[in-house]
Amino acid sequence: MQGCMPISYTIEIAKRVVHTRAWGVLCNADLRDYYRALMADLRFLPDLSCLLNLEGVNVFALESRVIAEIASWPVFNVGVRRAIVAPSDVAFGLSRMFSLHAESAGQNVMAFRNEVAAEAWLSSPTDVGQVPARLPCGNYMRVA
Repeated sequence: MQGCMPISYTIEIAKRVVHTRAWGVLCNADLRDYYRALMADLRFLPDLSCLLNLEGVNVFALESRVIAEIASWPVFNVGVRRAIVAPSDVAFGLSRMFSLHAESAGQNVMAFRNEVAAEAWLSSPTDVGQVPARLPCGNYMRVA
């Protein structure tokens, strides 16, 4: 699809996190290309956490089948925390869809309404291999 959005990321090895920002029009090809680029990046380690900020996206041109497909890709190690900042209702709903599909593949992806809550969750301690019964998720609670 022509005219799709840019996605940029920064890998911070010292902080053990990948910071990703998206803006403009988010389409299927961009999402695929982002994850392919990340996997091909020699600096990327699959045990890094990830903070994906969708605040700048104003149009979501994504198909649900593509969201399900990409959510199941084994880019990050099982259990690694990945937070999606999704302030708009559309972004939040699509992020929850992504997180539910990712969860079925053993991934730990949560959607948040703001970056402060997402960063707090990413940096909070969790026992290895154990998920707390309740996790704060911005404006709602997810019951495990």
